[in-house]
Amino acid sequence: MRSMEAFVKIARPMGLPLIGLLMLALASLLMATSAFAEGTGDGDAGDDLASAIEIGRGTWTGTIFRNSTMEDPADYYRFPFPGGAVVEAGAVLDGTSTTHLDVNFRVFDQDLHQVISLDFPQLGSEETFAALTNDLVEEPDYYFAITWEGSSLVDFQINYTLFVNHSDFTQDDALSGGDAPATYEEAFLLVEGDHTGSVGGSDVGWEFDHNADGGDMFVLSQEEGLFVKVTITLDWKSTFRDRSLILALENSTGGVLDLVGINEEGASEVIRFFPKTQDAVYLNVTSTSVINNYTLRIVFEVPGADGDGNADAGEDPDHAMDLDRPLMPGTIMRGHGAEDLADYFDLTFESSAFVEVTLTLRSGTTSPSNLVFRVLDHTKVEVVNFTMSDLDAPKRFASLTHSRFPTLRYYFGITWEGPEDVTFEFRYELTNVVGETQDDAGTGEDISNTTSGAESVSFDDPVTGTIGGTNPQWSHDLNVDGADIYELFPTSGKFLKVKAGLDGFEGERRVGFDIYLVDQAADLLVKPHSLFIVGDEEKFTHYISHSLPVYVVVTSESESCDYTIVVSLEDPPDIDIFVASMSVTPSRPEPETEATITIVVGSSVVIETTTQIRVELFDGGNKLAEQDVIFDDTDQVVVTFPWTVPSSSTDLTALVDTLNVIAWDKDKDNNEMTIHVEVGPEEPDNGSDDEGRDMMFWIMVLVGVIALVILVAVLYVVFGGHDAEDEEPEEY
Repeated sequence: MRSMEAFVKIARPMGLPLIGLLMLALASLLMATSAFAEGTGDGDAGDDLASAIEIGRGTWTGTIFRNSTMEDPADYYRFPFPGGAVVEAGAVLDGTSTTHLDVNFRVFDQDLHQVISLDFPQLGSEETFAALTNDLVEEPDYYFAITWEGSSLVDFQINYTLFVNHSDFTQDDALSGGDAPATYEEAFLLVEGDHTGSVGGSDVGWEFDHNADGGDMFVLSQEEGLFVKVTITLDWKSTFRDRSLILALENSTGGVLDLVGINEEGASEVIRFFPKTQDAVYLNVTSTSVINNYTLRIVFEVPGADGDGNADAGEDPDHAMDLDRPLMPGTIMRGHGAEDLADYFDLTFESSAFVEVTLTLRSGTTSPSNLVFRVLDHTKVEVVNFTMSDLDAPKRFASLTHSRFPTLRYYFGITWEGPEDVTFEFRYELTNVVGETQDDAGTGEDISNTTSGAESVSFDDPVTGTIGGTNPQWSHDLNVDGADIYELFPTSGKFLKVKAGLDGFEGERRVGFDIYLVDQAADLLVKPHSLFIVGDEEKFTHYISHSLPVYVVVTSESESCDYTIVVSLEDPPDIDIFVASMSVTPSRPEPETEATITIVVGSSVVIETTTQIRVELFDGGNKLAEQDVIFDDTDQVVVTFPWTVPSSSTDLTALVDTLNVIAWDKDKDNNEMTIHVEVGPEEPDNGSDDEGRDMMFWIMVLVGVIALVILVAVLYVVFGGHDAEDEEPEEY
């Protein structure tokens, strides 16, 4: 079927050259004796339909007139054309005409029925007619006329140009060999597949045109219990008289079961019908455009058909449909006596790959919150389910998978969880992207997540890998990577140094990763902080006191992140760790109160390598608490302990050492400090009071002695003095 683009109009003049004007002037002088030569001969065009002269494709000039001696008020032409072609005709009034008023351009169909009568708004304007024709008769004709519709008393001269053309192609609707019939009785049978056609018709305001296409009627052959799905696409449309393309699904009595319209090239619309009987249904394609080219795609589907429409996805994981394309269309529905309440798909892929699956509802007739998107791992255990929220609002699942099996499989379900009496239909798209497989440590796959199958790595060589895990809010996914484990054989008496960096993310859930060290029994040896930001690095050191293997474990709850680790061995430095000071705040606490014990731990040198030590606190022989702290590029750390004060004074002891018995901390003499803590208020000093009382006693005794001496002296003077006065002075 060739499009209207193949129809090339014959050039038609919009005016006449000067020589033409001179010839018309000369002709007007001869008008009293002869009519104008029109059409293919020398005579006048016909004056009515019965006498219309035949013309072919081309440009024709003519004149209608009235003067004092004669008149020719109408010219009629008959234009034969091949049935099923596009016919185009037009007329222009020359500027030499006396008026444009009361002049009409008339079009008649093969039954001599007037289709349209067009006025001329002004001289030089073009009035055009075009139609896609049917092929009901073998030799159809159109009739074109230029007529005077004014007063019979008015003189006039109308000089016009008429152009007519038809396309070289004719219709071949749905390979029927011609134009598809327009009636139920003669409807053309369509089978499943793609069918192309063309349609056009009479414009709005026209009388019915028996030559025009008028519509294409098709009948469908369907099986009871199968959906009929019809997709119509507007492939091309004429720009002249731009009208919509209409598709109606009808029954044999003319009842319209469904109807859609399209007005954009390349656009499509879909009609779906579930017949309960084998009664015929019809597709009626119509348009009032000149010509529209279309494609009909006919598909017979089982209810709720998914994928290519030949089958419905299974109702459970055991009957899942293979997800064998990047975009899987599907339908879940209830109505027309049929229902499809669940669709399950399985996606099989090479292990170690990053898998991303998205469900998007494209249309729906009720609340999307009644639909649930379910994800199951290869054991058919549900990992997570998402309640749909809105149309065109996708729900996404992504996972980085392990390599314990050559291939893995996910199951995806779309299930209706709403009321049992609701009629509904949802159309969805399930898309999937399976990325490249992992290349942990250059192995071309994901490495083991167990110590028994751990990948051995060399010291000082950077190792790159990818890690991803299950969202902690989901059930555990037995497909997911989960962990990468590397085996190391370090030398006893050395420091094992591990440096890790976060290189990048893939996917949307980005929560970084953890790296830690375990022994053969999977007991934790060292676990530093997590890495969250691309470019971050973490390092830790562990003293090796044996010759047994240890394991570096990398885990993550991200969808997927890339990392680099470097493992090296170093000789331990010669340092000494000691308790620098120990104090209690307050210094003399009350019984049964809360106090704080502060312990300062020092090192004889600045410890550049991150080193973990343990501080233990004892009350007498009872251990109260312990803390693990980090030396990192420092020679001192401060540790505090909360302490509930006992009822009486006590001795507190602080003991520090590395977590492991590390040989390089040789001097243990100062790794311990004990302080005595008095509890409660100070008591009065009883010894000082006795001493005060004794002093007062002796003072009183001394005062008494002095008083006695004075008394004796006085008595002596009083009584002993008389004897002295009675004595005679001595003579010398």
